[in-house]
Amino acid sequence: MTGPNGVSRDGRLRSSWQLLAVYIGASWVGLQVVDVLEDKMGSPHRVFPLVVVLLLIGLPVMLFTATMRGRPRPLASTSRQS
Repeated sequence: MTGPNGVSRDGRLRSSWQLLAVYIGASWVGLQVVDVLEDKMGSPHRVFPLVVVLLLIGLPVMLFTATMRGRPRPLASTSRQS
Protein backbone atom coordinates (compact mmCIF):
# COMPACT_ATOMS: atom_id res chain seq x y z
CA MET A 1 0.00 0.00 0.00
CA THR A 2 1.24 3.49 -0.78
CA GLY A 3 1.23 6.48 1.49
CA PRO A 4 2.44 6.99 5.02
CA ASN A 5 -0.28 4.82 6.56
CA GLY A 6 0.36 1.95 4.16
CA VAL A 7 4.08 1.97 4.80
CA SER A 8 3.66 1.84 8.56
CA ARG A 9 1.02 -0.89 8.29
CA ASP A 10 3.27 -3.01 6.09
CA GLY A 11 6.14 -2.45 8.51
CA ARG A 12 4.02 -3.54 11.46
CA LEU A 13 2.86 -6.63 9.56
CA ARG A 14 6.42 -7.58 8.67
CA SER A 15 7.53 -6.96 12.25
CA SER A 16 4.71 -9.15 13.57
CA TRP A 17 5.74 -12.01 11.30
CA GLN A 18 9.35 -11.66 12.39
CA LEU A 19 8.32 -11.58 16.03
CA LEU A 20 6.17 -14.68 15.53
CA ALA A 21 9.07 -16.52 13.91
CA VAL A 22 11.41 -15.60 16.77
CA TYR A 23 8.78 -16.65 19.34
CA ILE A 24 8.27 -20.02 17.67
CA GLY A 25 12.02 -20.58 17.37
CA ALA A 26 12.67 -19.64 20.98
CA SER A 27 9.75 -21.81 22.10
CA TRP A 28 11.17 -24.78 20.23
CA VAL A 29 14.59 -24.27 21.85
CA GLY A 30 12.94 -23.91 25.26
CA LEU A 31 10.96 -27.10 24.78
CA GLN A 32 14.14 -28.97 23.81
CA VAL A 33 15.86 -27.73 26.96
CA VAL A 34 12.88 -28.72 29.12
CA ASP A 35 12.83 -32.16 27.50
CA VAL A 36 16.54 -32.74 28.20
CA LEU A 37 16.32 -31.41 31.75
CA GLU A 38 13.21 -33.48 32.42
CA ASP A 39 15.10 -36.65 31.49
CA LYS A 40 18.29 -35.70 33.36
CA MET A 41 16.72 -34.39 36.56
CA GLY A 42 13.89 -36.87 36.83
CA SER A 43 11.20 -34.21 37.14
CA PRO A 44 7.54 -35.18 36.80
CA HIS A 45 6.26 -35.84 33.28
CA ARG A 46 3.64 -33.10 33.60
CA VAL A 47 6.31 -30.37 33.30
CA PHE A 48 6.57 -30.60 29.50
CA PRO A 49 2.80 -30.26 28.85
CA LEU A 50 2.68 -27.39 31.35
CA VAL A 51 5.41 -25.53 29.45
CA VAL A 52 3.54 -26.13 26.18
CA VAL A 53 0.34 -24.69 27.67
CA LEU A 54 2.21 -21.65 29.02
CA LEU A 55 3.79 -21.03 25.62
CA LEU A 56 0.40 -21.33 23.92
CA ILE A 57 -1.08 -18.82 26.37
CA GLY A 58 1.86 -16.47 25.85
CA LEU A 59 1.58 -16.50 22.05
CA PRO A 60 -1.64 -14.46 21.69
CA VAL A 61 -0.56 -12.18 24.55
CA MET A 62 2.72 -11.46 22.78
CA LEU A 63 1.01 -10.85 19.43
CA PHE A 64 -1.59 -8.56 21.02
CA THR A 65 0.97 -6.45 22.84
CA ALA A 66 3.14 -6.23 19.71
CA THR A 67 0.14 -5.06 17.69
CA MET A 68 -0.90 -2.49 20.28
CA ARG A 69 2.65 -1.20 20.65
CA GLY A 70 2.89 -0.56 16.93
CA ARG A 71 -0.30 1.52 16.69
CA PRO A 72 -0.01 5.28 16.85
CA ARG A 73 -1.82 6.94 19.74
CA PRO A 74 -4.58 9.41 18.95
CA LEU A 75 -3.62 13.01 19.58
CA ALA A 76 -5.18 14.59 22.65
CA SER A 77 -7.03 17.82 22.19
CA THR A 78 -5.00 20.67 23.67
CA SER A 79 -7.58 23.43 23.26
CA ARG A 80 -10.09 24.06 26.02
CA GLN A 81 -13.53 25.38 25.49
CA SER A 82 -14.48 28.29 27.73
